[in-house]
Amino acid sequence: MFSISEAVRVQVGRALVKYLTRRYEWNGRNPLFRQQWRELLHSNDLPWHWNILDMKNNQENGNPCEAELIFKNVDQGLRLVDFLTSDIDDFTIYDDRGHSSQKITIKPVYCIPVLVTKEVRVACDSFIRKINEEEASVARMSSDVLSFLEILDMTWSHDHDHTEDVDTTIGELSVQGWPQRHVEEVAIHLLSMFQGTYIDCSDDIKGRLLYGYGAKYVEFARKKLRGRAVIDVDLLRERITLVGEAADLAREKLTFFAENSCAFELTDTILIGPPRYLYLMCDILRYSVTLRRLSEICGGPKLEFVKDIEIRFQGTLQQYDLLMDYLEEVDNKVKTMIRNRDLPMRCIYMDCEKPISVDDIKHLVLGDRRLPWLSADKLRPLIDSSIDCLVRKQPDLIRCPTPDCFGICRATLRREPSSEFINK
Repeated sequence: MFSISEAVRVQVGRALVKYLTRRYEWNGRNPLFRQQWRELLHSNDLPWHWNILDMKNNQENGNPCEAELIFKNVDQGLRLVDFLTSDIDDFTIYDDRGHSSQKITIKPVYCIPVLVTKEVRVACDSFIRKINEEEASVARMSSDVLSFLEILDMTWSHDHDHTEDVDTTIGELSVQGWPQRHVEEVAIHLLSMFQGTYIDCSDDIKGRLLYGYGAKYVEFARKKLRGRAVIDVDLLRERITLVGEAADLAREKLTFFAENSCAFELTDTILIGPPRYLYLMCDILRYSVTLRRLSEICGGPKLEFVKDIEIRFQGTLQQYDLLMDYLEEVDNKVKTMIRNRDLPMRCIYMDCEKPISVDDIKHLVLGDRRLPWLSADKLRPLIDSSIDCLVRKQPDLIRCPTPDCFGICRATLRREPSSEFINK
């Protein structure tokens, strides 16, 4: 004699096989006898799995037995579920006398897995609970007796109210219920919530949140709102993504910081030297610009030199940005002057410090006001010897044969008098 669970398995399985046979979707063998049906329904050839949920059920006491039917193919499974629920009155177990003894209750469940990291799961916990309660209430009020919905945490069953560190472990939430459309709508809602919103940092104002003290403030806000909001910085796309119950609060704080730099103060020591600046930048600021003028340019912060190559800054973020912009401007000017060879220099003679440039040196050597000891009689032998030295080191070069010419020619392989003039 079969147990109740076995009888249910046989009756439901036979109904499904016959349904697939009528629709020409059954590719297995067609059993004729009870033993053949039993062997078929216990084989692995069926397009579904049968699992008993309550193995310790005491059938003698009349306790209900629960089993789940998991279909391997979603589309086919949905059609079979519609068949089972439409013919629910036909699933009844009869005893030997032909009397109804057991009623088989069909409860369809459609499941959609939603992957989520633990930090996002924690930050959205209150939202998930609220959605679960609201959608479950909507399902209970539906006219469909089979309608229900619940959101189950398949990974973290407890201890997800807070987290000490950023945990990007991937877990799974399962949206389960019926009908299918309701489950899909809730799953899409969860996915949209987990994607969050973002702050566009492609402009100059919001862009300060990606670097420097803006990035430090973002990290401060991330630690402050940990467990309530997830703040993710994407430097490539120039955006900051916000997820969680405190996402709006995080957006408000970060936006206020970016748009009101005059409301935040800081103290910092800036190195005016390599690798960011040239060695002479500090001397330029000390003697050419002066700290007083530099403070006026930057809006009045407190500045002082420390250890000759450092400036201690005390002021607002707005003043700090002005200072860094001005230092960048001076640095670019100095590098441009170096490339153009017109960088001002100072004489190192005692008590002189007269500013001079490369052009001044040129005039001293070659110009009308050249130094008296650099006369033509002394410069000509110097130039001649320099050219001779260059020609001796380069066998393919020869001096121009023209008298009083300092040009250099490239010698050809032929012994013809022609040559290629390259410099004069």
